[in-house]
Amino acid sequence: MITLDNDFEDIRTYPPQEYSGLIVLRLKEQSKRHILKNIKRLLPVIAIEPVEQFLWLVEEEKIRIRG
Repeated sequence: MITLDNDFEDIRTYPPQEYSGLIVLRLKEQSKRHILKNIKRLLPVIAIEPVEQFLWLVEEEKIRIRG
């Protein structure tokens, strides 16, 4: 799931191991163009890193992956 809802960052409420993958976009600007730009930036990383059972935090300058 890809979301802008920061509530999904709480691993106590949403343990990553219970999900097929959580990707939280932590973006300052939430315009359609900016969101799509960051998803395109994310795609090459998804191709080489596992998503299932992980929490991904996508920020303007970095991508963090938590298990």
